[in-house]
Amino acid sequence: MKMSFKFPVVFETANTPRAASLWVQRYQTFGHTGWKDPVIYAYDQVERLALVRSVLPSGLPGRVALDFGCGTGDFSSLLLTHGYTVHGYDPYVEPRIRSPGFSYAKALEEVHLSENGADVVLSITTLDHILSSPELKRVLCALHNYLKSNGVLVMLEYALDSEGDRLKWGLSKNDYQAFRTVSDWTYLLNGAGLSLASVSAAPHPTANPSQGYVAYSHSRLIRTWRKLPRRLTSRKWLQLVLRQHAKQFIPEIPGSTSLDGTSPLKLICCQRRP
Repeated sequence: MKMSFKFPVVFETANTPRAASLWVQRYQTFGHTGWKDPVIYAYDQVERLALVRSVLPSGLPGRVALDFGCGTGDFSSLLLTHGYTVHGYDPYVEPRIRSPGFSYAKALEEVHLSENGADVVLSITTLDHILSSPELKRVLCALHNYLKSNGVLVMLEYALDSEGDRLKWGLSKNDYQAFRTVSDWTYLLNGAGLSLASVSAAPHPTANPSQGYVAYSHSRLIRTWRKLPRRLTSRKWLQLVLRQHAKQFIPEIPGSTSLDGTSPLKLICCQRRP
């Protein structure tokens, strides 16, 4: 049975004209909605993929995933390579994925996925952009309903250890990001029928970089890149060179950090409760 929704599940609060314009402009300018700095983005995206890959349940025939906030489709492609049939949702960006195992929806109510039909729901730095807690809870309830009884929600989101971390990490609330605490997330997830299975600090390239990022950023190629004029570094083929270079520095244990093991970014895994 396809799910029907009686509430607005597109980013009601974060979907202000300014927020929508921010993501559309970011995509049009950089070809993605991540870091503006291509050096940071190239490594960070590769490291995030490795981190998620390390906790992703193996895809078996018939396994289904929802990529919530799929963006340009890097994580949808990861899910596809793991054998999942993938439903991608993003209100701003449609991935250029041409695969019979992938479908895209601009609105969550347009996702062709039945209730209790997903083995995995993946959300990469997306849910924290829903600023209203009641709105976020309704979305989390929808994700809960999509999951099978043994389904897993995997999130990579800003989740602070305490309110004081906003000052510690130099974070401030804005009109498109909430910067919730782990306690906030726990309360909201529990209210949506989702139980925390694990919470671990994830590397953040400016707040708490991994050892791999430190080595990458000091490599000869990156030091040379920093000296090149913008008109050269903006070329797409050079972005691909950066990504390939970044892969050489990903730690054997994805997410290992070089500082004290704390980070404003967390990898959170949740189990669906009945």
